Amino acid sequence: MLSRNRRLLRIACGLIAAAACLLPATGQDFNRTPSREQARAILQALYAESDQAYSSQNVAQINSFLDPSYVYVHPNGSRDRYADVLRRQSWNLKVQSWSSPTQRNIRMKTTIKDVQVRNDGLVASVEWLESYESKDLSRPGWVPKLASGTQEETWKRTSAGWKRVLTKTSREDNFEPVPLSALIGHDTQLLEFLCGGSLTAEERRRFAAAITEQFRENPNLWYRNDVEVAKDLRSIRENPGAIGAEVWMKWRLSYASNTVEGSRILEAHDPIVVFDRNRPVLITEQTLRSLRDAATWLAQHTGRPKPDAQYIGNMRNTIRQQWRTWPDDTLSALSFSVKDFPATVEYMLGVLPEAKRAEFFRTWGNEVRGEPQSTIHTALIMSNFYHLFVHEKLRQAIQVYSWSFNRSLQRNLCGAIHPGEVTTGAGPYCSTIK
Repeated sequence: MLSRNRRLLRIACGLIAAAACLLPATGQDFNRTPSREQARAILQALYAESDQAYSSQNVAQINSFLDPSYVYVHPNGSRDRYADVLRRQSWNLKVQSWSSPTQRNIRMKTTIKDVQVRNDGLVASVEWLESYESKDLSRPGWVPKLASGTQEETWKRTSAGWKRVLTKTSREDNFEPVPLSALIGHDTQLLEFLCGGSLTAEERRRFAAAITEQFRENPNLWYRNDVEVAKDLRSIRENPGAIGAEVWMKWRLSYASNTVEGSRILEAHDPIVVFDRNRPVLITEQTLRSLRDAATWLAQHTGRPKPDAQYIGNMRNTIRQQWRTWPDDTLSALSFSVKDFPATVEYMLGVLPEAKRAEFFRTWGNEVRGEPQSTIHTALIMSNFYHLFVHEKLRQAIQVYSWSFNRSLQRNLCGAIHPGEVTTGAGPYCSTIK
């Protein structure tokens, strides 16, 4: 992985260019604020020099352009000040002098995403990508590596030139290039998971062709994406229940927001019932099946009638006709029921002792019905209940149930919780329910 010193080194080296091309020759325009277009041109020249300087790893030259007030903010919020940067760089140089180089063929490319002109300087939102070769003790020879990140960088013009005063880093990734065939394989597995494992040979061919074309335009974007895809595929294999449902929801939202070939294939297998990216709301046929499964599970435990053959059709019509009139929390509960219901079941069965479950479900059975509107309300309750419980907000979680269920259910819930097992403060609140 890249050292923090090397990342600081990269973002500071653009100051070399600033001193050369941004200071007016006579000083008469020192206080003039550049236009947005001029600022972008200034920064483009700055980062061209910055990338070149970083590739050469000239630490002394780069440090000469750091302002003494300089601060580097890491993604976790921790900060390095100017003295910290110099001290870490000095130590790294000493370590490097004791051994042979561990990295080579460093190439940096910085892309400016946005520019802001302020009275006290320029602010650039950038994305950087670094390629290099590294020695890996577990493998012979030099191993190709990639790293990328997004930052907001503030530059201040001083009498000595443009100085870097602040870096806020929002993302940093380290990854390795993978063969295109492996990348296609990972994305195809994920798409099959989203589709229910039913891709045809023609769909596989179209999907692979689309990835190949997009990969040629921006391979590093696909390399970075593959890290997340591979991680989520492992999560699905290790925990196909609640975690698998959470992965499904995450990528289903991503595909719904794009018009790539995978989105078209997925739409054929899992048509969208309602989608609004601004709220966000996503209800698909899989959501309806999940709601049916939830109602079936509840019916099995409460003795209520199971959903009939018209259940999904009735739910689809109800949602399409009425969803615009529903509040955001109801729509959110429906959208995320695919992941929230399995997680809720796992959590509730873990909290409720077996001796208490029959009484709990019998009380619940008096409230649960098989009609669409009742299931919508149940999904809302269970979604909010799970969200509050995982955030250790037991008081609000019990209040969620009070919206629909009677006080005997509250007594059953509180009676099922052993002191100290769920959350601090649960005992005093539950003791007030008589």
